[in-house]
Parts: sequence; C-alpha cells; structure tokens
Amino acid sequence: MSCASIFSGATYFPPLVLSSSFFRPVIRTEHHLLGSLNVFGCHANDAFASLSIQDWKCFLRLRINASGLTLYPVGIRRVPRAWMRGTYAKGPVWVPDPADTRATAPELIENPIVIDPERATPVKVGVGLVSPERQH
Repeated sequence: MSCASIFSGATYFPPLVLSSSFFRPVIRTEHHLLGSLNVFGCHANDAFASLSIQDWKCFLRLRINASGLTLYPVGIRRVPRAWMRGTYAKGPVWVPDPADTRATAPELIENPIVIDPERATPVKVGVGLVSPERQH
C-alpha cells in the first residue's frame, strides 16, 4: 500500500508536517529540559517525566483524620511486567504475577509527613485562604 492510497481520501498538508515551525515548540522544550538538567542540574523530574519510563513510579498516599493530614511518599523501583487475573471477586481484576521476580514491592521513599491541623493555614468556605490579620 502506497502513501498516496493511504491519504487519498483525507486532506493532507505535507508542508505543515515538514515545516520547522510545526516542531519548534517541541524542540525548544526538549532543549530547555536537556540544558537545565545537564548544565544546571535542575528540572530532573520534568525531564524524566517526558520520557515515559515504565519504572521508578512515585505517588503520595494521603490520610486525613482528626489528628491532621499525613502524607506517605511511596515509590516503586521496578513495576511488574507480567500480570495474572485476580482470584477474588472483590479484589483487583489484575494482580502482579508472582513469577515476575524482578518487580519490586512499593516502599516509602522517605518518612511520612504529618501536618498538624493547628499549624495548617486556615481556610474559610467561599473565602479561601485567610491571612492571620483577618482570622477574627
């Protein structure tokens, strides 16, 4: 099948696709991240996030209760590559295959962070953040 037959029914603009102005924003962003990471050592999270690397995933687990907010930073070094169907009706549909021995379990990447409700910035419904002078 030739390219002509693929695009015969559609409007196709090769000059738009091949022009440098079409790719310029992408190239600028990539060069900015590359330079920031390699020269200045900053924006590592942004630079690596755009690569869509399967491993090294991190997220925050939140626990909100009367004693405040607790943040649990959790990370997975290597995600499972093999999955199998879950066995419990109320459990997850897909679970990691135990035969995939290279996958790592989730672990805390640093100690939990506790935010005490007395130290949190006050917020009023419909008003937003309240400055210390206006707390009355």
